[in-house]
Amino acid sequence: MTDYFAQPEFGYTYGAQEPVEIIEQPEVVVQEKPKTKYSGWWIALIVLLVLLVVGILIALFWQWSGDTDDVKERTSVIITNPTGARVLTVTVTPSGVFAINGVSQPTLNLSRGQTYQFLFQGTTGCTFEFYFATMPTGGDMAASALSNITGYPAGQKWICAGQSVTFTVDASYPSQFFYADALHANIGGVVNVV
Repeated sequence: MTDYFAQPEFGYTYGAQEPVEIIEQPEVVVQEKPKTKYSGWWIALIVLLVLLVVGILIALFWQWSGDTDDVKERTSVIITNPTGARVLTVTVTPSGVFAINGVSQPTLNLSRGQTYQFLFQGTTGCTFEFYFATMPTGGDMAASALSNITGYPAGQKWICAGQSVTFTVDASYPSQFFYADALHANIGGVVNVV
């Protein structure tokens, strides 16, 4: 009798109770993944550039959203003159509104006890008359001029081009008043005293 367990060519092995069938496995072919148009370093570079742009936008937003010292401004600095007053430049924009340190109609936040000097530049003569008012619209200086300010040129309650007004915000100033024009309505802005 033939010992089938002793003949591996028939698919049997020693010690097996039943015959075991040997199945051949199909050949596995590994294909290389085709290279993409963008390799890893390109993707890393794009991610880095996106993060850089986001960082710049956050920095700009942070700068634009904060108050700088006493005046909310975005384009200029406040200069202190030798007397210690904070100097703010007043101009008239091409659209005909007041700009303070280059910002059109900003809200000013002035500190009690601080001295401020407003220099009016840009237009000639008294085409515009900058003054501080109790009403936001301006255009009616006789009814709305703020009486606390004493630093106007002699005999005036306003400043024209080439003139300045200097005053210290003391306890008598209201918590809110306005800068306006004596001849034109609605070209000024709000002044908060903090």
